[in-house]
Amino acid sequence: MNDLDTDFEEQAPRLLEAIRALVRRFSLAERADMSCCGMTVAQAATLEALKDSSLRLTELGRLLGITPSTLTRNLARLEERGLVVREADPVDGRAQRVLL
Repeated sequence: MNDLDTDFEEQAPRLLEAIRALVRRFSLAERADMSCCGMTVAQAATLEALKDSSLRLTELGRLLGITPSTLTRNLARLEERGLVVREADPVDGRAQRVLL
């Protein structure tokens, strides 16, 4: 083992803790930003994902990394506020697309 390996092994725990602290701070700041709008971070991410085009429900869930049930709840809240609309997919009538 050389000096570089030893330095890394000694520094790794501190680096990991610093990264975790940054993630916590970012998460708290992001939540605070969204709370002013009465919107969750997940709902804001959903709107961001839809800003350029409509998406199928499966595509949207995959893009956001959330389960179908979580996506359904988020979309229901956004629909209640008139922020998104679901419509039949013109290519596959069994599927739905979501748009702003």
